[in-house]
This record gives sequence, structure tokens and C-alpha cells, in this order.
Amino acid sequence: MCFGVSLTSIDFFTRSETRILDHTRIANETQIMLVDKDITLGGEFTGEDFARNMNLNGQYDMHITNTSFAYLNDFVDYTYYFGRGNKPDFPYLYASYKFYEADRASDSYKFYTMVNFTARESVSLYPQFMYEAVLRTALDEPEFELKTRSTPYPITNVVRERKV
Repeated sequence: MCFGVSLTSIDFFTRSETRILDHTRIANETQIMLVDKDITLGGEFTGEDFARNMNLNGQYDMHITNTSFAYLNDFVDYTYYFGRGNKPDFPYLYASYKFYEADRASDSYKFYTMVNFTARESVSLYPQFMYEAVLRTALDEPEFELKTRSTPYPITNVVRERKV
């Protein structure tokens, strides 16, 4: 049996620019972020503590639930129907968060992020918002900033010439 390898060159266009991920990337007052108030472990924090430390400069419509959710599926369903009911225009909801542990003693902060994939940059931006809020809350430093940079791969000629 014989195996062979063939290499070809890939012609790239110029790289896309590197961007810093922050709340101004998709600022729009009609977007919803929903934070579950209930944190089951730790007891020192509420969802409101983290929401306050997101520091989104009033550019997002922030909502905090008063409902406790025993199961993650219940929170996902609540998030979906809340978004559809309050913002009927597409996309219905960008993201929501559910903490299931926030413990200062063990420095353990765990949460789920539910993201609407129809929002182009939501997969990278919304977790970034909460990472910064967690660090601000855990360190008790409201002015702390965590900067994350997004550097996309270059676009190849094949992709550029593809017809849509």
C-alpha cells in the first residue's frame, strides 16, 4: 500500500482587523439580557450583584427574574418566552445568564450563558460581559477591566469567490 501527501499554497487576502470585545460592539437599547436572581450555592451573592457590575452604561435592557428555577430547562424556556413576549421583533433575545454557584470562600463562580445564535457576535460578547462582572464582583473592584481581543482567520480566495 502506498500513501502520499500533496501540499498546495493557499492564497490569502489581508487579515481582518483585530477588535476588542466590549459592550459597544452591538449597542442597542432594545436588546435583552436576563439574569436569574437565585444562586443556589454560596449565598453571598445575588444575580443583581453581577448585573450591577456588568457596567453596560445603560445600553442594554437588563431584567432580573424573581423566579427560582429548579431545572436549567425551565430557565431556558422562561428566557425564550420572556424574549418573545417582550421583544417581538427578530431576533427575540440575545442572551441570558443563570448562576448555579458563586462562592467567595472557594473563589468558585459558575454560570450558564444562553445565547441567541442569530446575533452575529453574541457567542463571544455575552460571556465576556459576565467574565468581567465576575472579576469585578470577586475582587470587589468596580473599575476593573478585562479586555479580550478577537482576531479572525484570514479569508481565502476560495471563500471570497464563493457565490451566495
